[in-house]
Amino acid sequence: MIKKIACIVLLAGFASLLMASDVFAGDPDRIKKWIEQLRKPTTKARIFAAANLGEAGNLGDLADSAIAPLGLCLEDPDSDMRVYAAFALGRIRADQERTVALLSPLLLDGDEHVRYSAEWSIAEIAKVIASEEISDETASKLLGLFRSIEGQFADGTFQERHVIAVKLARIRLESRVGLESREGTVETPSDANAKEIEFAPVAKEHSELENNMLVSISLYEANDIVGRLALVDRMTVESVFDDRIRRAVLKRELQGQELNVVSYAMKRWQPTGQFLIGQLFDELTEIELNSTYGENVVRSYFRTDLWQWAELCKMIESRTYPEEIRIAALNTVRSSWSKQTTPQAIAEVQTALDKLISDPAESEQVRIPAVSVFALLNADSEQAANVIAERLKGIELDSPMFYSLAESLGVFGKHGAAGTNRLIKGLSSTSTDTRQVCAESLGKIGMEAKDAVPALVQLIVDPDEMIEVKSQAANALKQMGATGVELLISKLGHSDATVREHLLRALTIAANSNAAIVSSCLGKLSDTH
Repeated sequence: MIKKIACIVLLAGFASLLMASDVFAGDPDRIKKWIEQLRKPTTKARIFAAANLGEAGNLGDLADSAIAPLGLCLEDPDSDMRVYAAFALGRIRADQERTVALLSPLLLDGDEHVRYSAEWSIAEIAKVIASEEISDETASKLLGLFRSIEGQFADGTFQERHVIAVKLARIRLESRVGLESREGTVETPSDANAKEIEFAPVAKEHSELENNMLVSISLYEANDIVGRLALVDRMTVESVFDDRIRRAVLKRELQGQELNVVSYAMKRWQPTGQFLIGQLFDELTEIELNSTYGENVVRSYFRTDLWQWAELCKMIESRTYPEEIRIAALNTVRSSWSKQTTPQAIAEVQTALDKLISDPAESEQVRIPAVSVFALLNADSEQAANVIAERLKGIELDSPMFYSLAESLGVFGKHGAAGTNRLIKGLSSTSTDTRQVCAESLGKIGMEAKDAVPALVQLIVDPDEMIEVKSQAANALKQMGATGVELLISKLGHSDATVREHLLRALTIAANSNAAIVSSCLGKLSDTH
């Protein structure tokens, strides 16, 4: 796991080093661009942005504006995206309470690398708290959260240096708010500025339980995210809480804009949590399906058996549902899919997807995620890849649909070769994101797309091209054999010194231990640039 974080740091550093010698932290416009890119539809673009923000480190006044988009990235089904987003949150020096509250649920993530990234970032923030001046108000807000985290860190699976960092932060916070440090104890967290959550044990008789549930929810609504996460922890182990109370808490959380507490509860309450979400899903009314609550229920739903997938398909196909619900259903299918999903369930979804993708009257906002799910379900099918390639032919280069189709072609690897010519055309799009994703997909197709070599090299020698596009072009050339390397070498005599630098940096990626570059690079040691 330590190696994973080392790779993150190196990759983030290399992403910024590849085509630029300046540090982004001193370039507010570049930082704003990365923050905006966190909301892009392609996972690769968001990972690239998060990596660069993490490498930039302290973002100063811009840091807090990155919290919300990075928080959304933490919910991404792609584990690499969650790793990089957690890494960035540990580095940018944003609001500590919001940041730690976002990171703490990831300590229970199903991916070990995501868990370690969250652990590492929390420890980094803890070091700042232990060594820098903070206000009494901030200390009060953070204390309960760090007590809870220290309790989680005590299970023996975390790095000792991280456990020590969190403990030192907790001691510093207790000192700051005037409490005597209590070594060796871990208390249930509470927010000093919010109402204390108190639940007296009650006999599980219907009337008393009903009353306790109402009291619980009333108090729960008065608490901020620290108190809510603490209550989720208590509901995991205390018998006074039954499933009706847990269900009520989930229903309340699902009515909000952020699902961090829901995600945490799903991990802590397995498998009960998902069962309760399933109940809420089954009970959705037509009115609720037109609300944020309905959208969030569908987003949080995770099932692979046929009956529930059939229900999701109805939502995907029917235009009577709001677009937000249909998109949420598509995203749920995507996150629920696995190698164990039954062929019958996949066939059910496949029928719905075919209709969406082929219907020109269908909303583009729904068709775009449908293309992504279609590619996921058919990644090994050359026939499916040809369907995507054919759809790509009639689409404008700068349209969001072209972007989505181009990205999906890469999922098919070498099977996507039929779309090579159209992807090459996409390299001339006026959209930076489209050029980048076309280069990425060409690289995934590999040697079958070697006709793209001249166009990819042209991106690298274009002095006005964006760094991230050049980086992706170099990665694509790496997959296409010696031809690309030879063409890059032939351009090293370019009159523009910056272009020569970019060519050499591209060769560090594309050359792939090719000895042919040695003499050419030695000749550039005397270059005055």
